[in-house]
Amino acid sequence: MKQAEKRPTAENTQLAQNAIDDLLIETKEDEAFKNALQAQLDAIRDQAKPHFSHTDETRQIAELNLEPTVKTMPDQKKTAGGVLGLDIGILELGLISAEQINKISDLNRHQVTVPQGHTLDGQVEVTVRSVLGGHAFKVHILQKQKDGQYKKVQTLEESSGSFLFMGKVAKVPFETLEEGEYEFVLETGAGLSVVQVIPYHLTNLTLNDYTNVSTKESIVKGNVLKGQKAGKGGKAIVTKVNGQSIGNQQTIQGRYGQLRIDKNGEYTYTPASNPKSIGQVEVFSFDMQNVETKHSTKGSLQIRLNEPSVEWTYAPFTVPARIVEATDHTFSIDGTPVTTQRAKTLLKKESQKKFENNDFTSQQFTIQDTASELVFHVLGGKGTNSVQAPIYLKDAEGNTVQVLRNVSIEEEVWNEQKFTNVPAGTYYLYIPKQEGFNGTLYVEGKNADAYEVVDYAWGTYENIYLNKMTSHFAKSPFNNFFSKNPEKAKLYVYGYAAEVTKQGKEVVSSTKGYHRVPSKGSLTIASDYGFLTVKADGTFTYEPINHLASYGQKDRVPYKIQHLSGHASEAEMTFDLFSLRNTDENDNIITSSEQSEKIVGKGGSDTLVYTVLKEDGTGGHGHDEWLDFTYGTIETNREADRIDLRQLFTLQEVEVDAKGEVIGVKPVEQKVTEDNIHTFVQVDVSNDGKKIILSIDRDGADSRYAFEEILTLHVTNPEQAKHATLKEMIQNKQLIIQ
Repeated sequence: MKQAEKRPTAENTQLAQNAIDDLLIETKEDEAFKNALQAQLDAIRDQAKPHFSHTDETRQIAELNLEPTVKTMPDQKKTAGGVLGLDIGILELGLISAEQINKISDLNRHQVTVPQGHTLDGQVEVTVRSVLGGHAFKVHILQKQKDGQYKKVQTLEESSGSFLFMGKVAKVPFETLEEGEYEFVLETGAGLSVVQVIPYHLTNLTLNDYTNVSTKESIVKGNVLKGQKAGKGGKAIVTKVNGQSIGNQQTIQGRYGQLRIDKNGEYTYTPASNPKSIGQVEVFSFDMQNVETKHSTKGSLQIRLNEPSVEWTYAPFTVPARIVEATDHTFSIDGTPVTTQRAKTLLKKESQKKFENNDFTSQQFTIQDTASELVFHVLGGKGTNSVQAPIYLKDAEGNTVQVLRNVSIEEEVWNEQKFTNVPAGTYYLYIPKQEGFNGTLYVEGKNADAYEVVDYAWGTYENIYLNKMTSHFAKSPFNNFFSKNPEKAKLYVYGYAAEVTKQGKEVVSSTKGYHRVPSKGSLTIASDYGFLTVKADGTFTYEPINHLASYGQKDRVPYKIQHLSGHASEAEMTFDLFSLRNTDENDNIITSSEQSEKIVGKGGSDTLVYTVLKEDGTGGHGHDEWLDFTYGTIETNREADRIDLRQLFTLQEVEVDAKGEVIGVKPVEQKVTEDNIHTFVQVDVSNDGKKIILSIDRDGADSRYAFEEILTLHVTNPEQAKHATLKEMIQNKQLIIQ
């Protein structure tokens, strides 16, 4: 019994292990006995070892409050030249030397130093005074490394503007810069000369100062050995932390702060005043050693760097907090179908007294298009009896074109009648006298004295309307996480800078970039096909631009949520705009988009309209296919379809004032006539007439663009299309060119 009460030592446990090993050799066949002996030995050995498990002392929370002092810095202004003085291709490299940097013209460079413990926000402003590609530029932001080389950390690239607008000054925000030395290098586009000058400014510079932020309230204290199983003798010490030997007291530099710890496990942890620490977990690995047996085990000290705005999960303690989250979402934007513009010609009220004795002959009027309508009412005056009469539509030579049979003419009853699908020409109404009708016949409008001719002026369009919508960045359907304190999060929306004026919303930039939603008021940005207004509380309104080019497009607007810590999450919202490609048997207006479309008209006289989506050889369009195109003369075939190409022949050019200042983009309309149309449009027909291929050259005889295929027509009546030509399609009014 006395021997059984002795505590195990490293020496006698090893002797026991040797004896058991010898015994096990002799008892190879008895596996159960072997395992039982080994388990008893392991239990004896474990009594001598220290054991680590997490306690409240080894898992702590440091509460941070890192609100910086914000300082406004003066703008940096320079007037850059048109060239760099260096092969600009070098700027696309990841690293360039200080010597190479110094070869760049000083006018194209801004030197910026962000002091230790600070961050910098701001934007770049560039105004290019050139028509020849002058709006193209890049700004490369390079950070100086310890070895003196410069590493590219950001590139801000000018875009060409959207299809409807371009501003005078490009304003491009840059992402938050950490402490360090930077060069902002302006790379200008082709077409600029040495003598040209370019205002190149850094504006809206704000310095966030964290140096005076106190973390005294965030200090964490404890003892990593408290509550641990020390093993034989019940005493253990800390010998190493993160591989560093520990004496009476040692300072260990962590990723997010400093740890002071002694061999008895007493520690003090002080977080650094660095906003990047928020939501992170500091982990120190240490060795715990039994002072008697010298057995060691490993443990860890884990400290969550908390801040009221973040959210921790019940996942492993070392998983970083939930700080900000942004999610993608698509909104469907409804709208109205577009119709052909209608023009009304009012015809004066007419009457025929003693209708039983005399025929009625109206004034002459003109029908401009097959789709036009003549709308009128017939009625009898007071005291007249009812009668049924035919109404004839006659041409200028007196030939009957259409007739309405047995039309009721009754006392003061407005009976609406209509003639439709009449070929272009001059006409009049004729109603033969009706015996026994003892009163007056009136032909007039119902709500006005005048009756009317409604002309469809093909090639102009109306009822262009896309609905606006309102939602919220923090609520359904997004369910974004803005932090538990939304005021600690910044919201940025990507697009063109815009202003709200008395005249409406105005785009003031030709460059897309992230723009911060202010803490008070609202932000308005322009996307490619609409305007987005975001309020400080996260609600927003999207208003599409009511233009044919907007229909069927996917308007993509990236956004970013950024926390005080610098942690950011990016996502994208997409506005799926009402499409004009959902056709029926009526006369539909169809618009082309950026994608290569397969178009089906489904009957009627349909019109495919091309708009300028971007400034390239096809106006931003792919190669479309019209699968049921009907070839024929519009005025005689109510199924004949048409293509409106007019807008494609309007080019976009940079507009400057008398001083050479860029003031926007002006449309330059090409003079397209039947005489020069062959320099703008080509028509190729397959031998069997089943396919007609249209190619366009947007600038005609000029050299800016060349012919590119834009549309293939799969013809429903190929026999008629076998000999189709450009001239014939224009004469048929199937190609609208002016």
